[in-house]
Amino acid sequence: MNDQELLEQSLEKILRVLPPLYRWMQTQRLRISKEKSLSRAQWESLTALARADGIRLTELAQQLGVAKSNLVTTVDELVSRGLVEKEAHPQDGRAVVLKTTAAGMTLYEELRGRFRELTAQGLAALDAETLRRVLDGLDALEPLSAALMKLAE
Repeated sequence: MNDQELLEQSLEKILRVLPPLYRWMQTQRLRISKEKSLSRAQWESLTALARADGIRLTELAQQLGVAKSNLVTTVDELVSRGLVEKEAHPQDGRAVVLKTTAAGMTLYEELRGRFRELTAQGLAALDAETLRRVLDGLDALEPLSAALMKLAE
């Protein structure tokens, strides 16, 4: 197989395998978030904030790939539920930093744990050799992911 054929075969497999996995992940996240009365935007915002150590709304919007104006209501809802707090930026008193509260971190860990449980159930159906191949394949996809993210900038 020449390089062009390898590229085409890889492209076809990626486009066949990844979309159903992504749809499954999104469906499960939506189901889990509904159990906690969270919208998809709230889950994604809470996740990004839980992984950061205080970020501005502009940075959150960049991470999520959405307009800042679209996040204002989402963040305000998370603040009103006591999951996120707004603090003055330590270097720029005019700016606001968003941080996850203890309650927000607890909910994030609960949501993350539930999602991991569901994913683990699917992985448990695979034999050890298949799991090794999946892991090797995912390792090989990391440079692709980085390259695609760089192209998107």
